[in-house]
Amino acid sequence: MSIFEWGNKKIQKMNFLSMGIFKICLISFSFMIAVLIPEVLLLEWYWYGLIFLVSYIYILVVIFKK
Repeated sequence: MSIFEWGNKKIQKMNFLSMGIFKICLISFSFMIAVLIPEVLLLEWYWYGLIFLVSYIYILVVIFKK
């Protein structure tokens, strides 16, 4: 079993509330990294926008594919 199969099996056990809490966990981890390693925040704003767009488009494709 690959790590992706294992992850898919585990994520199916999560409900709406636990997915929201998981997102909060990831956001707070990102803030912690930004505080501990300030060089991460030295990127120009458009790099963060590009990362957002690429990841958002990927999620939309996964959600709406037939």
